[in-house]
Amino acid sequence: MRDLEAHLSAGTAPKHMFPRLVLAGTGSNCGKTTFTAALLRALQMKGCLVQPFKVGPDYIDPMFHLAASGLPSGNLDSWLLDDQTLRQLFMRRMQASQADLALVEGVMGYYDGLDDQLSGSTAQLADILDAPVVLLVDGSGLGLSICALISGYQTFSEKAGQRIAGVLLNQVSAAGYQYLKRLIEKHCTLPVLGFLPKMADCQLGNRHLGLVPAAEDPELEEKLSRLGQQACETIDWQAVCELAATASPLPRPQTPAGWPEIHPRCRIGVARDLAFNFYYEDNLDLLRAKGAELCFFSPLADQNLPPDLDGLYFGGGYPEVFAGQLSANHTLRQQIREQVRAGLPTVAECGGFLYLGESLSDLDGHGHPMCGVVSSQAEMTTRLQHFGYQTLTLLKDGLLGQLGDQIRIHEFHYCTSSDYGSDCLATKTSGANHSTVFHSDTAWIGYPHLHFHSQPQLAENWLQRCRDWRQQKG
Repeated sequence: MRDLEAHLSAGTAPKHMFPRLVLAGTGSNCGKTTFTAALLRALQMKGCLVQPFKVGPDYIDPMFHLAASGLPSGNLDSWLLDDQTLRQLFMRRMQASQADLALVEGVMGYYDGLDDQLSGSTAQLADILDAPVVLLVDGSGLGLSICALISGYQTFSEKAGQRIAGVLLNQVSAAGYQYLKRLIEKHCTLPVLGFLPKMADCQLGNRHLGLVPAAEDPELEEKLSRLGQQACETIDWQAVCELAATASPLPRPQTPAGWPEIHPRCRIGVARDLAFNFYYEDNLDLLRAKGAELCFFSPLADQNLPPDLDGLYFGGGYPEVFAGQLSANHTLRQQIREQVRAGLPTVAECGGFLYLGESLSDLDGHGHPMCGVVSSQAEMTTRLQHFGYQTLTLLKDGLLGQLGDQIRIHEFHYCTSSDYGSDCLATKTSGANHSTVFHSDTAWIGYPHLHFHSQPQLAENWLQRCRDWRQQKG
């Protein structure tokens, strides 16, 4: 194996090789995001440029990736996107960042996905990228049993199990690490590449929907520094770099389907602040590639929309946490209501849908007036609603598509609404279905999260309407 660390320090790593590792967990809550952040920051401290990625439809973990590495993270979802698109998006992001290697954080447990065919799982994504896998195991409270656990992951699937090429341990002491390392390397014949001890002062906070977003933790930079320094001391970095270098070469990136020549420009206002920050970075990149100038604004702080807009984009986030502040911004709410009702082409997903409704309850159950674009009143509950992957069938022509079009989407919210919309039918793999989305000629407003690369025509339809709006304005 090549000594990649030497190549990295010399700045001579061949960029077309795309050295890469997938960090898989034994399950949720084994510490994947904290460990990934520690690895990213430690590699940054060592002078390595690392491109982060996240498996699955996650918006929060990539925020920590950005904070730890300095590079926007890419989502790799093998249910929403086909294999070719996934590889092309991976390679394009690697080429754009000129990163020395890629670190891909898995989702849930290594084999967990939509079904027993591994759809949407970390194991499937590792196969698509032809990447070596490091298994992260919480070693607290385990002795020899850790070998039974690891060997189960090795043997459960012959093909996917063979991709596991190393182990990292979490929540163990230095002495415990040496003991477990000896057992694992003897009984599982896998190299153990390092560990992190228990670091209570570096824990990432939790709330509904997952971790508290990175921007809301004033101590995050200090935590990342401590995590990175610890990882520098307790990870075998030469072994990690050498393992990343074993990944097979991928073909040079080509233009993904739906990545066209730049069209005439248009200006899209994108809501982005503490209340609205759930966006796929690849969605934003695709809009830019199709000619959109993205104008970010804050529904929490800005009194006015950016000038001369041709469209609006409201992603998900935590509007329920900031419902009082959003409601208090009367001037902006009125502008948004007037502009959207006048026909400004608008896409609003999940949290954006809540904001464009009539009212939204906060975490204490107090209702607050919202923009009033659609007739929906939303309330928080204690459990997930319509959670998971679904296929939407459009029941009428509208902004993003035509009657009968089908779109793969994901939902993840605790809110219920008095009216979900009725212009699409959402169907789970189980066959269960429900009506959803307000879809008109100029607006798409509903709970589903969209990934434009699953069907790039969605973005093209929206932006064409934005360009039409600009021409109508003269």
